[in-house]
Amino acid sequence: MVYVEPPDEGWRGAWRLMERLLVEMRREVEARGARFVVATGSNPIQVYPDPAARAAFLARLGPGADLLYPDRRFAEFGRREGLTVFGLAPELQAHADRERVFLHGWAGDLGNGHWNEQGHRLAGELLTQKLCGLLSPHGGANAEGDTTR
Repeated sequence: MVYVEPPDEGWRGAWRLMERLLVEMRREVEARGARFVVATGSNPIQVYPDPAARAAFLARLGPGADLLYPDRRFAEFGRREGLTVFGLAPELQAHADRERVFLHGWAGDLGNGHWNEQGHRLAGELLTQKLCGLLSPHGGANAEGDTTR
């Protein structure tokens, strides 16, 4: 249900709680003189290297389902609250499609579970680029709170 607009108060409350926790985390981090940055990773289906498989998954969820809904929601929250949010799923998905590689799972279970070696490497490279852009003298977040879009 994370790929659809919250269908009921339970889901809406869960999103609100997560947002409040992030705002509180930022407050605590900044009170200690550090900068707070949010990075979101990916779930296996978001970066499954077969658009037809992703479409079939979305069809099962029904109208309005969007594999990047959580990423869009985090980005919008970041804009609204002035948080820097690095959403990795869109770039990970593009890489998986282009290179036809699985970023989650291992032999015998590719496409499931946690990031594999390639997923970790790519996520690390993307985060490095984004953080270096944020910290460089000419860096800084754009309107979406992401320095690399």
